[in-house]
Amino acid sequence: MESGVARGNVCEGGWLLEPDGAGAPRATYSIFTDSGGALPAFLANNGSRIAIRKVFDAIRKRVKDPPFAAAAAKSDPRSDRAS
Repeated sequence: MESGVARGNVCEGGWLLEPDGAGAPRATYSIFTDSGGALPAFLANNGSRIAIRKVFDAIRKRVKDPPFAAAAAKSDPRSDRAS
């Protein structure tokens, strides 16, 4: 094992995308990790909170990129550009 690296025993997660009733998707991200005792729980939990926040910040930024924003506008029934 590489020095200074902690490996987790389990890391499982997934996304649930569902309509929110207003034409936009609702995204729920669930994750379960088990460091196997290599890290104290408070460190593992804090790391997870930071990582998940970064994931959602990156998604929010990315969906504003022109190709994704255009696709969202086309699929939004409230948009006058919807087909």
